[in-house]
Amino acid sequence: MGVGRNLYVDLDAFRRQFVNNLALDASDATEIERAIEAASRHVDQLVRRPDGFYATTDTRYFAGDGHDYITIPDLLAVTTIKLDEDGNRTFELTLAAATDYYLKRFGYVDEDAPPWSRLVLDGVNGQRSSFTSRARLVEIAGRWGYSEDTETVEASGTAITGTLADAGADLTLAVSADADLAVGQTLKLENEQVYVSGDAGALLWTVVRAVNGTTGAAHSAVAVSRYKYPAQVRDATMMLAGKHWTRRGTGMGQVVAGTPLAGGSDPVVEKLLAPFVRWSTMVA
Repeated sequence: MGVGRNLYVDLDAFRRQFVNNLALDASDATEIERAIEAASRHVDQLVRRPDGFYATTDTRYFAGDGHDYITIPDLLAVTTIKLDEDGNRTFELTLAAATDYYLKRFGYVDEDAPPWSRLVLDGVNGQRSSFTSRARLVEIAGRWGYSEDTETVEASGTAITGTLADAGADLTLAVSADADLAVGQTLKLENEQVYVSGDAGALLWTVVRAVNGTTGAAHSAVAVSRYKYPAQVRDATMMLAGKHWTRRGTGMGQVVAGTPLAGGSDPVVEKLLAPFVRWSTMVA
């Protein structure tokens, strides 16, 4: 599986908020990127969603406990669901979406809308009415996370200048697309996700390929989309990242204005994130 990289705030947004939009040297930029990453993962913990607000392609395994449902992490799309009922580590029984199971967003008004949090067997039309009590009974391959919302940076055509090779790290964009990019963003190029890790200037960006479980591929003249996150999540991440940064010590006081925030919980952050807290817990 490809490396996971997702920041809910990019470096340009942080500079505008905390550094008066001033240029950062390489060491400061690296430290701020780390602070934003720490804040982003802190947000994931606060809302009890380990996969966060982005999409990860992965295959995962779950135990059965004799009930007709199992609780799962946020699931956005299914590739396959299989069962290993004899414990031989081969998942022989493939479940069909049309007859064998339902996916539910348990506890919400629209239970059928992703992200789903329960896998429920259809005991009337399906092959099984309950899950066998067994560890690693269920194999689910799919895309996990709260959201996979994107916004178009540039439509197909001349968005990518030249071809981004399978293993290439340098993404060259047209001027119209380049203006909207910043370090810390995750982009979607066809079925591949790439993380923008550096600005090399002259419309050239350094990217980490095949992140979040996707597969690297060659791209040329394709649409470029950028993953986006709920406004409350971005604001909470910005506050926490600023808190991480300002607490680094008085030596950084000239880079970020203001006094370090106190430790402990932040009531504003908690209120921003309250609508996204997942109340149902995972079954081990």
